[in-house]
Amino acid sequence: MKIARLLIAACLVGLSSIITIEPPLGRAFTLSSETLSQPGQIIHVPGDYPTIAQALTATHSGDTLQVAAGTYREGSLAIPSGVSLVGAGWQSTIIDGNGANVAISLSPNTLVEGFTN
Repeated sequence: MKIARLLIAACLVGLSSIITIEPPLGRAFTLSSETLSQPGQIIHVPGDYPTIAQALTATHSGDTLQVAAGTYREGSLAIPSGVSLVGAGWQSTIIDGNGANVAISLSPNTLVEGFTN
């Protein structure tokens, strides 16, 4: 029962460091922030940030950038690991490089969908 309470408390406070909990049988185990994945935030473009590039600077693994329909004039975009970039649909959400190529660099565990260029 104590272990369950500690684990729940650790999840709620968003642990960023390593802790050790000792179970009743005396066997210790380590719980790190990597194993406590918190649900990501949904960040809206242009609601929260005016551009996709600006929104990407505020993301963390597990976050989703929800991009509203429209044309976004962007340069190169680097999608961080674990981040999803989701447009409103390929017919209505456009990434425009103003005549230049738009480079989108993907990291592991990323998702990009619902766009055209």
